[in-house]
Amino acid sequence: MKMLVRTAAEFSAKVRCKLLNFMRYEEEAADLEIRIPRTTKRLADPAWRAEKNVGELQAAAGARAEYALNLATINYSAGASPELIANDYPALVTYWEEFGHLHEAFHKSDIHHGAVVPHAALPGGDGYYDALRLISFAYLFGHTREVPRVKTLLDYGNVEKDCLIERLLQPFGLAVDPLPDDSTRELPYRNTIKIFDAAPSERPALMKRYLEKWYEASRREYYHGTHEGSAVFLGYWSFEAGAITYLLDIDDSSYRDHEFYPRDLVDYARSLPRPAALGSDGKTLDVTRLRCAASQPCPRNGFWFTPAQANSRRYFKQGDLMPDVGGDFGVTIWQLDQNQDPPRL
Repeated sequence: MKMLVRTAAEFSAKVRCKLLNFMRYEEEAADLEIRIPRTTKRLADPAWRAEKNVGELQAAAGARAEYALNLATINYSAGASPELIANDYPALVTYWEEFGHLHEAFHKSDIHHGAVVPHAALPGGDGYYDALRLISFAYLFGHTREVPRVKTLLDYGNVEKDCLIERLLQPFGLAVDPLPDDSTRELPYRNTIKIFDAAPSERPALMKRYLEKWYEASRREYYHGTHEGSAVFLGYWSFEAGAITYLLDIDDSSYRDHEFYPRDLVDYARSLPRPAALGSDGKTLDVTRLRCAASQPCPRNGFWFTPAQANSRRYFKQGDLMPDVGGDFGVTIWQLDQNQDPPRL
C-alpha cells in the first residue's frame, strides 16, 4: 500500500476533495506509506514479537489496520484511480482480521482486566466511521465477497446493533431479524432508513437531502472540522451514500456533483458485474426474500446454504420446498449464497 498520487501537478489535475492540499496529502500519505510495511515487518519478526506482550502486539496490529483504512481514504481524496485503491482492499481486510485475532487474544490474556472492547466500537466516534468505511468500500471497490469477513469483525463486542450497518449487511442474509430502527450514532446516519424504506422513485430526492445536511449533521463525529486544524484530515466523504446508491441502484443524476458524494467510486462499482445477491437492479431488490425458512418455497433459483449444517450449500429452484436439517438451531434458515458460481469438479 502506498501513496498513489506522487506529484503536485498530478494532484492538482486529479484531486477530488478541494479542501485537501498537496502538502497535507503528501505528508500524511507518505507517513502511512512508511508505517504500514514497517509495522508488517515487525509483526512478522519472531524476535520482535517475543519482546512484546499480547497487548502491545494487538495495539501495533490495530494501528496498522487504521493506517491502511486511512491511506485508502486519503488516496481517494487526492484523486487516485478507484481500481488502484480497490486492489488493496482484500489486504486491508486481512490487516483488520489479524488485529481482531490479537485483540481477542488480549481480552483472554492475564494482562487484560475489564470488559471486552469491540474491534470497531459502533457507539464510538472513530469506530463507527471505520465500520462504515469497511463495509461501504466492500461495495464500492467491487469486493462484496468480503462482506461476511467485515461482518465478523463488526460483530465482535458490539452488542448494540445499528440500523444502517444492518441494512448494508441484509442483502447477504447477514443482518439481524428484525432490522433495528435505532442508530448507535444517530445523526446523520439514522436518516438513511427513510431512503431504504422509500419507493424507488422517491429515493433520489431523499438522498440529495441527506447529502445536503450530511456535514452539519456530522458535527459530533470526530472527523468534523479536521480540515481547519492540525488533526489528520482525510477528506470529507459520505461513503455510506455511495454504498446505498449502488446497493439500491438509485439514479444519482440529481446529486452526483455534491461535494461529499463519492461518485467515482459508485461509477467504478457500477462498471463491474453486479453480484447475484443484489438482484439485477435496486428496483427489484427484495432483500427480505434472500432468507428462507425450512418448509417454505424457495424464492429464487440459486445456490443456498444454512448455518445450521456444515457444507450445506446446494442448488434450489424457485418453488422448491426448503428442507429442515434439524440440529440445535431451531427452525432451519436458508440464505442465498453471495457466490453463485457452480462448484468446481
